[in-house]
Amino acid sequence: MSEAQVLIYVIVGILALAGTVGSAVLASRQKGLTDLTERLQVEIAALRDKANDNEARISKLESRDRAWANYVHRLRAHIVAQLPPPPPEWPKDLDV
Repeated sequence: MSEAQVLIYVIVGILALAGTVGSAVLASRQKGLTDLTERLQVEIAALRDKANDNEARISKLESRDRAWANYVHRLRAHIVAQLPPPPPEWPKDLDV
């Protein structure tokens, strides 16, 4: 076997090894990206649930705030009209 043939075999071997190592590196990176994507999807779902819960709480608080404001306006109107006690009835939708 000539030196040229040996050199060709060595080069082919090095290229094969580089291809194998490169494929392993790419597969490892792909797995890392897949794992990261899955973790981010779980986190997004949790944040979406939390946002939905917050929306429900905010809606409830806004409704309660409107009820308080309406009652305050009724009380002020009662006072301005110089009506005697008792004050207007406590709203049923307001907790004490």
